[in-house]
Amino acid sequence: PVTSPIFFLGGFCVSSLTRITISHHGEAAEGETRVSKLWMVDLGGSERLLKTGAKGLTLDEGRAINLSLSALGDVIAALRRRRSHVPYRNSKLTQILRDSLGNGSKVLMLVHISPYEEDLAETVCSISFAKRARAVESNHELPQDIRRQRENRILELSKEMREAEEECLRI
Repeated sequence: PVTSPIFFLGGFCVSSLTRITISHHGEAAEGETRVSKLWMVDLGGSERLLKTGAKGLTLDEGRAINLSLSALGDVIAALRRRRSHVPYRNSKLTQILRDSLGNGSKVLMLVHISPYEEDLAETVCSISFAKRARAVESNHELPQDIRRQRENRILELSKEMREAEEECLRI
């Protein structure tokens, strides 16, 4: 597994774990490659800015988070409607998550909501956002550039594996 460091992007925290498995025997078809990626994105701070009374850097971070959430909502809407153009480039968040949204991926979104009446409007917005995300149907066709990147990586790893096997045989 390859773990990326935790980094901050426009006011929210992002981290990922990637695992590439090339199967030779067992449950997967021989030579099948599986790529597993776990993204953890903490969108904390996406509250309504007027309500929080945020100022300065906190206000800027809140705006950045809200813009990224809006861009993510646009991507989810485009995927749900099966649009030919999906606006992944509108935010760093959606660019990072591009190969994990739709494209045959399994996505789990956890939404934290408040039980308090004064937070009802935000809770309704959060549930509505999650409901829209849930409506995205996974298509199994990856974008051309991502397919190319994966194929190149598979070739690189296969070559490394062959070289390692040859090295073992020489020993």
